[in-house]
Amino acid sequence: LQPLPRLRGVVRSSAGPVGGASIEPLSALEEGTIELNTFFVRMMRSSLRNSTAAADGSFVLEGNGDVWLRVTAEGFAPALAAPVEIELGRGGAIEGRVIRADGSPGEGAIVGLNCGDGFGFTLRAGPGGLYRAERLTPGAWQVLPRGEELRPESSTLRQLPSGAPIEWSCQVREGEVTRFDVLLK
Repeated sequence: LQPLPRLRGVVRSSAGPVGGASIEPLSALEEGTIELNTFFVRMMRSSLRNSTAAADGSFVLEGNGDVWLRVTAEGFAPALAAPVEIELGRGGAIEGRVIRADGSPGEGAIVGLNCGDGFGFTLRAGPGGLYRAERLTPGAWQVLPRGEELRPESSTLRQLPSGAPIEWSCQVREGEVTRFDVLLK
C-alpha cells in the first residue's frame, strides 16, 4: 500500500506559533456558480478531514489537491491561505448604519456579511441602526440587507447555470475599521 499524500504547514501569528488552531480544507470554485445560504461562494468545504495545529503550530492533512485552508483560533480573525505557512492576524472590522428608505435608522434590521468562503453570517443592527462585525478576514466582503437570520443548524445550496462575478461591497484590511452603510429599500 502507498501512503496517503499529506499537506503540511505551520500556523503562526506575529507573537509566534499558534497551537490548537483549527484547519479546515476548502475546495476552490468558479466564482458565481454556487450559492450557499443565498450567499455566492468561491470555495466550499473539501472532502479532506479537518486538522488541529500542534503546540508548535505544525499540522498535517491527509490528502492532496487544489485546496485552500481556513484557519481559525480563539482571539484571531479566520485566515484563508494555501497550505505551507499560515499567519493569523487580528483581522479588521466593518461597521456602519442601516438606513431605512425613509431615512430613519434601521434598528433591528438583519445584515448579512460574506467573504465568499462559505461561512457567511448575519447580525442585527442595534440602537440607531448601528452594526459592527469584528475579527474579519482581510479582503473583499459583501454587506447586504437580509430578510432573515441564518440558522447554524440548516443551510441551502444552489448550483447556478453560469458563473457571474461577486459584487463586493467593501474591503477589509488588517487592523482597520471599514465603514459601510446599508440602505434598505
